[in-house]
Amino acid sequence: MEGELTEHMHGKSRVRVARVWREPSGAQYICEWEVQAILLSAMEHAFLHGDNAGMTPTDTVKNTVYYVAKKMKQRCTAEEFAIEIAKQFVKEYPLVSQATVDVEQKPWKRMQVLGRPHNHGFTMGGTELRTAQAVYNNSGLVKLSAGVKDFMVLKTTQSGYVGYLIDKFTTLGETTERLLGTSITASWTYSTPPRDTEKAYNNAMDSLVEVFYGNPATGIYSPSVQYTLHEMCQEALRRVPEMESITMRLPNIHFLPYNHEKSGVKFEDDVYIATSEPHGTIQATVTRRRARL
Repeated sequence: MEGELTEHMHGKSRVRVARVWREPSGAQYICEWEVQAILLSAMEHAFLHGDNAGMTPTDTVKNTVYYVAKKMKQRCTAEEFAIEIAKQFVKEYPLVSQATVDVEQKPWKRMQVLGRPHNHGFTMGGTELRTAQAVYNNSGLVKLSAGVKDFMVLKTTQSGYVGYLIDKFTTLGETTERLLGTSITASWTYSTPPRDTEKAYNNAMDSLVEVFYGNPATGIYSPSVQYTLHEMCQEALRRVPEMESITMRLPNIHFLPYNHEKSGVKFEDDVYIATSEPHGTIQATVTRRRARL
């Protein structure tokens, strides 16, 4: 029995580009992005008959990313860059019906030198990557998502875990005092693209950070990663009205108490064995509840 071609696409991945803007004031700005662009197009004949007529080569896809970067004369966000790339493919190539563009942005931060922000000096500000995805089709519809990847956070108290099922396979002890560390990966979708994508992103990130850590002096207690994850998502939805839903994954990166009875070392919430694996994996999606008509 012959198979049927039911889905196909092509594009380019891991296209790396840096864009610098030089202001009249002397201040300069940089974004470093990694781009993936995937095209849906009427190219069944390439798969079925080896006929490449009308195909947009992946080399062209790569060069289009650089072309659009050049077109961005004003500073832009990862979200705005993704939208413009997606639009370029659909508007330029008649056989392309939809483009999906993913952008990851590295955390370059302006360097402070002699107590002042340097005009053209930057340093890598952290581990996290800002992410964006734009989907644009030939009916003019834009679907936009944003997020963060590999955002490392940790607090040294105000976390515990009790009341769970304990059976013959359980070695984990209950506690109301532990370290809580994780690497946040979150992605949120917008019902409509925000007018100010930078503000929307910053509000979402502020929500995640403030709920995870709590008040700077006192913190906030986390009874489980699951509960804290849900509260973070809820606050993001409250603070960003255009946000339709948010998916978050929080691996529980364990710091294990160090006890060594033979040498008389007693654990006093001070020395931990830092681990990276195995780790717990907690993930959830929270969607805005719409009023019933």
